[in-house]
Amino acid sequence: MQQVPAQLINKQCLTQSLAIIEYLDEVFPERPLLPKDPLQRFIVRQISETFASGIQPLQNLGCLLKVSHQKEKRIEFAAYFIRKGFDALEKLLKDTSSKYCVGDYVAMADLCLIPQAAAAERYNVSLDEYPTIQRIFLALSELQPMKKAHAFGQEDCPAEWKFEGALKSQISGRNLKHSLNHNQTYFSTFYLYDIQQ
Repeated sequence: MQQVPAQLINKQCLTQSLAIIEYLDEVFPERPLLPKDPLQRFIVRQISETFASGIQPLQNLGCLLKVSHQKEKRIEFAAYFIRKGFDALEKLLKDTSSKYCVGDYVAMADLCLIPQAAAAERYNVSLDEYPTIQRIFLALSELQPMKKAHAFGQEDCPAEWKFEGALKSQISGRNLKHSLNHNQTYFSTFYLYDIQQ
C-alpha cells in the first residue's frame, strides 16, 4: 500500500503498526507489550484497534482528500472522528488506566495513543477535553525512548523546531500545527524497538 510504518528486520519488510508491534512482542518476550492475562490482552487490543482502525485512517491525508479539497472541510471531518474515538476511549481509559493505558507499564495501546494524541491538535481537538488521555500522553512523553522517537528528536528535524519539552509545549497551548503540518508524528515502531533493546 506504500504506507508507513515499514520496518526492515532480517531482510524482511514488516508493515502495519499493530502487526509489527505484535511481532516484536513475540520476538522479545522479556519486554512484553501485551499482558499475560487474556482479559487484559483483550483490553489492550481493544484500545489499540480503536486508535489504529477507528480513528487513524479517517484523519490521514489520503482519506481526507477524497472527502474534500477544502482544508476546513477536511479538518471538520477528521475532528469529528477523532472526537468520536476519544469520547469512547476517555470513558474506557478511566476504568483501565493507571500510569499508562492499562496498568503501570507501556503496552501496545500506549504506542497507539501517542501518535493519535499528537495528531489531534492538527485538527483542532484539544487534549484538555480528554483529561485521562492527556494525563497518559504526558506520562508517556516523559520516557526517554519516546522523546528520542518524537519528530522533534529526529536528525533531519529543522533546528528551529528542536527543543526540550516539545510535547509539554504542544499541550500547554504553543501552536505547532502550522510548522509541523503532516510531519508531526511519532514512530512507535522505532520507540518499541528501542525499549526492546
